[in-house]
Amino acid sequence: AQQRAAAAEQPSPFSHHQPPLTPAAPQAPVISSIQQQQRQQHAALLLAAQQQQQQAPVLTTRISAASATTPGLEELPQLRARVRGYMDEAIRSIPLADKEAYLQALELAPQVVQMESDSLQFVRRCDYDLWSAAQRLCAYWKERKSLFGEDRAFLPLTL
Repeated sequence: AQQRAAAAEQPSPFSHHQPPLTPAAPQAPVISSIQQQQRQQHAALLLAAQQQQQQAPVLTTRISAASATTPGLEELPQLRARVRGYMDEAIRSIPLADKEAYLQALELAPQVVQMESDSLQFVRRCDYDLWSAAQRLCAYWKERKSLFGEDRAFLPLTL
C-alpha cells in the first residue's frame, strides 16, 4: 500500500502532456472564375446525361419459359420473330465496344451469324433473360474474333 501511495505522488511519465492545440479557423477555398465555369459546365453535362438516361427506354423484358416452350404450331413463327425483335432491342442497348465484333459479323457474314449463333439458342441458354442473352451473343462473337483473328472469324466453322 505504501508503494502505491509513493507511486501516486511521483509524476507520471505522461504528465508533461501539453494541452491540445486549438484548430485554426477553416479558410474558404479560393476558386477562380475559370474553375467555377468548369464546375458549371461539368454540372450541366451531368444533368444532361441524367436526363438522357431517364428518357432512354429501359429493357426489362423477360419472357416466361412456359410461353416460349408451349405455343401452338401456328404461333411459333410469330413468337420467334417477337423474341428476335426483343433481342435486337437488347443488343442496341449494349455499348458499342462490347458489340463491335457482332456488328462486324452481321455486316460481313449474315448467313454465318444466322446459322451459327441463332439468337433463340442464346435466349434459351440464359433462361429467357434477354439482356443476358444479348450480352452472351456479343461476347461469343468478340471471343470468336479474338481466337480466329480478323481474317477467319467470320468464316463458317466446319469440322
